[in-house]
Amino acid sequence: MSQFIIDTDVLIVFYCRLERPDVLHAVCDEGVVVSETVRREMEGVGRGIGRDIFRDDVCAGAVRVIEAGPAEANEAAGFNTTFLHRGERDTAAIALTHLYTMITNDRMARHELIGSGITVRDAAWVLQQAKSRRLLTQAQHKKLSQSLGRRW
Repeated sequence: MSQFIIDTDVLIVFYCRLERPDVLHAVCDEGVVVSETVRREMEGVGRGIGRDIFRDDVCAGAVRVIEAGPAEANEAAGFNTTFLHRGERDTAAIALTHLYTMITNDRMARHELIGSGITVRDAAWVLQQAKSRRLLTQAQHKKLSQSLGRRW
């Protein structure tokens, strides 16, 4: 099984927008991992009950937080930071040093990371995995996918 590290935008989708963090946790069956920077971003930009549930999940250990250290800083130095904000940069560096799959919805970040050695997925992939693993029914998948396609 793969280990996944999640970026802020995907956390916002599953915790705040879809209000289905259970789907993210089920697909990331080895645990949801975030960088310390992403944790802080989520606590700053997440809204409503989703942010509260996220905080509870961090406190309970359901979301594991990793600090980007010197090894990750060395990796991050090689990224073109034009299209990567700090959370994405830390997430990508941790993905590279720990051999995690990165999950982000940022198209520019995904494009920037092509060829970096990181496998990058998005929220739609998470929903597809949940459907294929029969964690969601076809109807649930369709409803969530439609909600995913809508903007805030």
